[in-house]
This record gives sequence, C-alpha cells and structure tokens, in this order.
Amino acid sequence: MAYRLHVEETTYTIQAPINAPSLGRRLGEAGLDVQRLALALFIRVVLLAAAAFVWWRSGDFEISSITGKAVIVICLIFFLYPLRHCKDSMQFYENGVVFNGRDYIFKTNKATWSRSSGTGYLLSGIRLHLVGMSDGVNVSYIKDAQKLFTQFYLTPRASTGTWSE
Repeated sequence: MAYRLHVEETTYTIQAPINAPSLGRRLGEAGLDVQRLALALFIRVVLLAAAAFVWWRSGDFEISSITGKAVIVICLIFFLYPLRHCKDSMQFYENGVVFNGRDYIFKTNKATWSRSSGTGYLLSGIRLHLVGMSDGVNVSYIKDAQKLFTQFYLTPRASTGTWSE
C-alpha cells in the first residue's frame, strides 16, 4: 500500500497592518470545535473496537501479558491523542492573531492555509502558516477558524495551488 499525501494550499493577501508594534483591538475569537473532536474520538473508538475484535478472534487476547499491557497503553494513547486540543483557541486582532496564548503579529501581507489529507489521516488537518510560525499552527480543532480569518483579514483575491506526493 503506497502512502499518499494530498495537500491543498491557499495563499491570501491580507488587509492588515504589517509589523505593527502591538496586536491592536480585538476583532473576534474562535474556540474548540466540539463536533470535530467528538468525531475524531468516535473514529478512534471504532478502529480500536475493530482491532480488539480481530485480536480476540485470533485467540491471542491476553491482557495479563506484557505485550497485552503494552498494546492497551498504545491504544489509550491513540484514543486520547485528540484531547490535547481541548484548550485550543484563536483570537483575531487588527494586527495579528493569538493562537493558544501565543501572539503572531503579521510580518507580511501573505497568509497560507493548508489542508492535508490522505493515507494515514483519519480526518483532514488544517494549518495556518504566517511568517514567524515555524511550521504553521494546527487549527483543525478550532471552530470556523478559516472562515473567521477570511472574514476579518482577506481581500477577494486568492491563489490556490494543489499537489500530491
């Protein structure tokens, strides 16, 4: 089975001051997307239930062994992983954004949104890339983040590029 990654990127020209000394006045806020978090957890429950059924049907279902305990721990980590996004939030200001308490003042008039999907992705991931963000920020679990960003900062022009690996 080949690994397929599909990334869609959209780069926008934003209408906001560049290199401002402060964030300015607050424009709005986006919080946790509870439905997406619940869907991610539901998908993980289904996958883990299927794996447990296969494990049980094979006759090797011994939780008391070291291997069984290791598998249970790995399954718990896999299931609980999306919960790390429970405190995700994004605030929009005139001159930048705040993501999970970290300020990002606009340093250029460009902002790039990327959506990753493909083999290995249970749900597509959404990232915002601004100058000053090392690898962008994962806004997948923030409700309407891209919609609000578009509402507050974007011009009608947008260029889109798509590629696959």
